[in-house]
Amino acid sequence: QAQKKEYITKHKRLNRIGAMRLVQHRRPEGLRPALARFVALHTRQWAGREDAVAPFTDPGVLAGFTAIAEEMGAEGLIDITELYSGEALVAAHFGFVFRGTYYAYRTAFNRDAFRVSPGHLMLQELLTACAREGL
Repeated sequence: QAQKKEYITKHKRLNRIGAMRLVQHRRPEGLRPALARFVALHTRQWAGREDAVAPFTDPGVLAGFTAIAEEMGAEGLIDITELYSGEALVAAHFGFVFRGTYYAYRTAFNRDAFRVSPGHLMLQELLTACAREGL
Protein backbone atom coordinates (compact mmCIF):
# COMPACT_ATOMS: atom_id res chain seq x y z
CA GLN A 1 0.00 0.00 0.00
CA ALA A 2 2.83 2.40 0.87
CA GLN A 3 4.49 1.75 -2.48
CA LYS A 4 1.22 2.45 -4.29
CA LYS A 5 0.94 5.82 -2.48
CA GLU A 6 4.52 6.60 -3.43
CA TYR A 7 3.80 6.04 -7.15
CA ILE A 8 0.57 8.05 -6.98
CA THR A 9 2.53 10.93 -5.46
CA LYS A 10 5.26 10.65 -8.11
CA HIS A 11 2.67 10.56 -10.91
CA LYS A 12 1.12 13.74 -9.53
CA ARG A 13 4.51 15.46 -9.25
CA LEU A 14 5.45 14.56 -12.81
CA ASN A 15 2.04 15.66 -14.13
CA ARG A 16 2.48 19.03 -12.39
CA ILE A 17 5.62 19.56 -14.46
CA GLY A 18 3.77 18.55 -17.63
CA ALA A 19 1.14 16.00 -18.67
CA MET A 20 2.65 12.52 -18.51
CA ARG A 21 2.35 10.38 -21.62
CA LEU A 22 3.83 7.11 -22.80
CA VAL A 23 4.81 6.69 -26.46
CA GLN A 24 5.83 3.33 -27.92
CA HIS A 25 7.70 3.00 -31.21
CA ARG A 26 7.71 -0.29 -33.09
CA ARG A 27 7.46 0.81 -36.70
CA PRO A 28 10.69 1.38 -38.63
CA GLU A 29 9.89 5.02 -39.44
CA GLY A 30 9.54 5.86 -35.73
CA LEU A 31 12.42 3.76 -34.46
CA ARG A 32 15.31 5.73 -35.95
CA PRO A 33 14.41 9.09 -34.33
CA ALA A 34 13.36 7.32 -31.10
CA LEU A 35 16.70 5.51 -31.00
CA ALA A 36 18.53 8.82 -31.44
CA ARG A 37 16.60 10.31 -28.49
CA PHE A 38 17.23 7.17 -26.41
CA VAL A 39 20.97 7.29 -27.12
CA ALA A 40 21.15 11.01 -26.28
CA LEU A 41 19.27 10.47 -23.00
CA HIS A 42 21.38 7.46 -22.05
CA THR A 43 24.62 9.26 -22.93
CA ARG A 44 23.68 12.27 -20.76
CA GLN A 45 22.71 9.95 -17.89
CA TRP A 46 26.07 8.16 -17.90
CA ALA A 47 28.33 11.08 -18.90
CA GLY A 48 31.51 11.23 -16.86
CA ARG A 49 30.94 7.92 -15.10
CA GLU A 50 33.62 5.26 -15.25
CA ASP A 51 31.15 2.46 -14.48
CA ALA A 52 29.16 2.86 -17.72
CA VAL A 53 28.83 -0.50 -19.49
CA ALA A 54 28.87 -0.42 -23.30
CA PRO A 55 28.38 3.36 -23.57
CA PHE A 56 27.00 4.80 -26.76
CA THR A 57 30.07 7.00 -26.98
CA ASP A 58 31.83 3.89 -28.30
CA PRO A 59 31.24 3.94 -32.08
CA GLY A 60 30.96 0.14 -32.20
CA VAL A 61 28.19 0.10 -29.59
CA LEU A 62 26.24 2.81 -31.40
CA ALA A 63 26.68 1.06 -34.76
CA GLY A 64 25.56 -2.23 -33.24
CA PHE A 65 22.40 -0.79 -31.71
CA THR A 66 21.60 1.06 -34.91
CA ALA A 67 21.96 -2.14 -36.96
CA ILE A 68 19.85 -4.11 -34.49
CA ALA A 69 17.12 -1.47 -34.51
CA GLU A 70 17.07 -1.32 -38.31
CA GLU A 71 17.16 -5.06 -38.98
CA MET A 72 14.92 -6.26 -36.15
CA GLY A 73 12.77 -3.13 -36.29
CA ALA A 74 11.75 -3.96 -39.85
CA GLU A 75 10.24 -7.16 -38.43
CA GLY A 76 8.45 -5.35 -35.57
CA LEU A 77 10.72 -6.94 -32.97
CA ILE A 78 12.07 -3.73 -31.41
CA ASP A 79 10.20 -1.49 -29.01
CA ILE A 80 11.50 1.87 -27.89
CA THR A 81 9.21 3.31 -25.25
CA GLU A 82 9.39 6.93 -24.17
CA LEU A 83 7.87 8.67 -21.16
CA TYR A 84 7.24 12.37 -21.53
CA SER A 85 6.32 15.05 -19.04
CA GLY A 86 4.81 17.68 -21.28
CA GLU A 87 7.30 17.94 -24.14
CA ALA A 88 10.27 16.80 -22.06
CA LEU A 89 11.55 13.25 -22.49
CA VAL A 90 12.12 12.00 -18.94
CA ALA A 91 12.71 8.27 -19.48
CA ALA A 92 13.11 5.76 -22.29
CA HIS A 93 13.40 2.03 -22.65
CA PHE A 94 14.86 -0.21 -25.36
CA GLY A 95 13.22 -3.63 -25.50
CA PHE A 96 12.35 -6.54 -27.75
CA VAL A 97 8.99 -8.08 -28.63
CA PHE A 98 8.99 -11.69 -29.76
CA ARG A 99 6.25 -14.33 -29.85
CA GLY A 100 3.96 -12.51 -27.47
CA THR A 101 6.64 -11.61 -24.92
CA TYR A 102 8.23 -8.27 -24.10
CA TYR A 103 11.94 -8.51 -23.25
CA ALA A 104 13.26 -5.56 -21.25
CA TYR A 105 16.81 -4.64 -22.20
CA ARG A 106 18.15 -1.14 -21.51
CA THR A 107 16.70 1.93 -19.87
CA ALA A 108 17.62 5.59 -19.57
CA PHE A 109 16.24 8.53 -17.64
CA ASN A 110 16.67 12.25 -17.32
CA ARG A 111 18.72 12.85 -14.17
CA ASP A 112 17.06 16.26 -13.71
CA ALA A 113 13.77 14.43 -13.01
CA PHE A 114 15.39 12.03 -10.53
CA ARG A 115 13.10 13.05 -7.63
CA VAL A 116 10.01 11.64 -9.36
CA SER A 117 11.68 8.35 -10.36
CA PRO A 118 10.98 8.67 -14.09
CA GLY A 119 12.48 5.25 -14.86
CA HIS A 120 10.22 3.54 -12.33
CA LEU A 121 7.15 5.43 -13.55
CA MET A 122 7.96 4.53 -17.15
CA LEU A 123 8.42 0.87 -16.27
CA GLN A 124 5.08 0.85 -14.46
CA GLU A 125 3.36 2.43 -17.49
CA LEU A 126 5.21 0.09 -19.88
CA LEU A 127 4.12 -3.01 -17.97
CA THR A 128 0.52 -1.76 -17.98
CA ALA A 129 0.71 -1.20 -21.75
CA CYS A 130 2.21 -4.69 -22.29
CA ALA A 131 -0.56 -6.26 -20.22
CA ARG A 132 -3.19 -4.44 -22.33
CA GLU A 133 -1.57 -5.93 -25.43
CA GLY A 134 -1.49 -9.40 -23.94
CA LEU A 135 2.32 -9.49 -23.80
